Amino acid sequence: MAHKSSTILPLLNLPRRTALIACMWFAWSAVSLAQASAPSTPQDRMQRSMTFEIDSDQARIQFTGVPSVYATGVIDSQTPALFESLQRSGLIENGAHIYLNSLGGDLSAGMELGRLFRAAGIATSVGVKPELDDTGKPMNQSPAFCVSSCAYAYFGGEYRYSPVAPNMFGIHQFYYEKNSVADVGEVEQASGVVVNYLRDMGINPGVFAAAATKGRSEALWLTGDEMLKYGLANDGRKPVSEEVKLVMGHPYLVIDQMTYDGEHKLTLMCDDGNVETDAYYIVGASKAAQIVQSAVRSYFEINGIPAYIAGSDGAKVLNNAVIIARTMGIGPLLQITESPFFGAWISDGAHPGYREGFSILLGTVRDQLRNYAKNCMQAVIYQKK
Repeated sequence: MAHKSSTILPLLNLPRRTALIACMWFAWSAVSLAQASAPSTPQDRMQRSMTFEIDSDQARIQFTGVPSVYATGVIDSQTPALFESLQRSGLIENGAHIYLNSLGGDLSAGMELGRLFRAAGIATSVGVKPELDDTGKPMNQSPAFCVSSCAYAYFGGEYRYSPVAPNMFGIHQFYYEKNSVADVGEVEQASGVVVNYLRDMGINPGVFAAAATKGRSEALWLTGDEMLKYGLANDGRKPVSEEVKLVMGHPYLVIDQMTYDGEHKLTLMCDDGNVETDAYYIVGASKAAQIVQSAVRSYFEINGIPAYIAGSDGAKVLNNAVIIARTMGIGPLLQITESPFFGAWISDGAHPGYREGFSILLGTVRDQLRNYAKNCMQAVIYQKK
């Protein structure tokens, strides 16, 4: 079956009552596998109750910091309890990255599992465990699916990664089997629970009104770009924030972003015609020390071009962060205000082409950056008079 997508932007603007009525199509009953229009899969595990496989590959754990967990199969009433037991035993750590491969199951259990994911700071993706050949290279493998109640579990991820082809993500029209007038109240109550869950997870319920345009046995398959556009996925990044603070009479701008890899912060302070620019890669004291110890080069990245390059002494450890500090002029600050992103990076000599660090997309804070740069320029002019 080809990957279907649908234009869902107009439905985001539905009146609240209309969106709620559309959500009432989602029933408070389990969805059988036959009701989801996902392509057939050869994986027998997809037909069984969901299992959680913890990847014990030490190389991947060292790279990611936590084990990857592969959740495969039907989400039933026992699935949330199984996840909780694995958490209590320490097999699944807070902040783990869980890859989902499920055609659905019980809606209530899917939302309960999603709330457990959120409480544990879980990252969610659609995927299966990589299969390697004898040389250790990845092999072609069957795609993973996350649809129906699996989608609700996925939304519990604090950090949600958009699916990469051939993996597929879909939302399904849940429906209620009863049809008497007396059942309308039950449907509204169930729909209210679903809408509240979506809002608690930071998901716009209006997006799900699009599923009402599909038939009972069909799912609305979404591309990764659509999921990012409508806030269903965030690819491991929360929205960028900004704040102007005052230290010893000098205003400075703080740009901050929380990500699955850690907190990323940029501070800019105007002082006597210069701009003190500090980038903080907040990853924990132990990892920060490892990065700085092996660093051979550190630099900023403005408009995609390395700038302010320094050697092994260009990055320091400050508490739980790697800090790259540079002094620049007003000109480079103006370049930053027009750059699509700002990056701060550290590379080591042991892994050519590999680097540690971050980049922050500046689109949502561009106006604040421009205002700050304007005030810096005015301060320089005033000081010269």
